[in-house]
Amino acid sequence: MDIIRNVIVMSLMSIVAYGFVVAHNDVAKPSADATMLQDEEVIVLISSDKKCVNAFSIERNHWSQLKFDTELTPEATPILYKGMVALKNREYIYGYSAKVGAWDKIKVVGESESQPMLGKDYIQVRTQNAVYVFGLNSAYWTAVNLTTGDVLKIGESAVNQAGATK
Repeated sequence: MDIIRNVIVMSLMSIVAYGFVVAHNDVAKPSADATMLQDEEVIVLISSDKKCVNAFSIERNHWSQLKFDTELTPEATPILYKGMVALKNREYIYGYSAKVGAWDKIKVVGESESQPMLGKDYIQVRTQNAVYVFGLNSAYWTAVNLTTGDVLKIGESAVNQAGATK
């Protein structure tokens, strides 16, 4: 009788332990469709529903988030280089600096050929009429009009200093 009782108790303990391991592993597993990219200074995570991009600044130990109403376009792949992240989605180009921990965006309507390029400490976008720059130590884009040479006022008011733009 003791042997049967011990077998039953051991079986029940094994089932409970197995259930705990399965439940724990399911919580810890990232979604198979989520995308993670990283370099030495930043980690970028695109949610599996393709409506959220998070950037983690290793220096600041802080996540900054972009949320979208619709899925990112298939071409919207983040580009990372030395703590900078550039992302083009539809008519917007987003820039992120891990040093500052902030996102900002510019609108490039009708400029489908405009692509972000990453330099050592900046992101640059050239359109038909302007050059936009997002620096490593900045929280917003700046621009110069190519025709007049005037510095354009953009982005500064749209930046949420806690991290993400609206």
